[in-house]
Amino acid sequence: MANQIPTSKSLNPFFDTDQEAIKALEAEGRKLKYIAIKVWRKYLASYKPVYYIRTRKSQKSIKLGRVKKVGLNEYGIEVTFDNGLVYHDSVIGKDQPQGHAIMLISTGWKVKNGWHKDIEHFGYRDGFNYLGKVQEEYDKVKDTRISLDIQWLGRK
Repeated sequence: MANQIPTSKSLNPFFDTDQEAIKALEAEGRKLKYIAIKVWRKYLASYKPVYYIRTRKSQKSIKLGRVKKVGLNEYGIEVTFDNGLVYHDSVIGKDQPQGHAIMLISTGWKVKNGWHKDIEHFGYRDGFNYLGKVQEEYDKVKDTRISLDIQWLGRK
């Protein structure tokens, strides 16, 4: 019996053409954005805020970029957070620095002073590991020819 030509994506880690790579990245980008929104909504559904009103700007901040050439034979696509929508003023006072909603939820926070320091979701919150959960969900369904690189640069 002759060997059969592999047809599985996992057995062929390369793309035959640039167009095939671009098409795959566009599909994976949409998939990743959908997962990022789904995981964010799951977090939002986990509690109802008492001390503030949600604006939904954080969810709207999740943006899908376009495929770009990043190397000789490499392409990339970004799912980012629009800082103009995700940074917010502190609800505890104008003298406090702005917070990045996605990263605060992902890593957690704790207020050291004030009447609200012992109020969960307002004075403190354990991290939800948002970015880790997004990567976990994406890894379950991703095209094996695509790699995910999470970068958090923050505001300088």
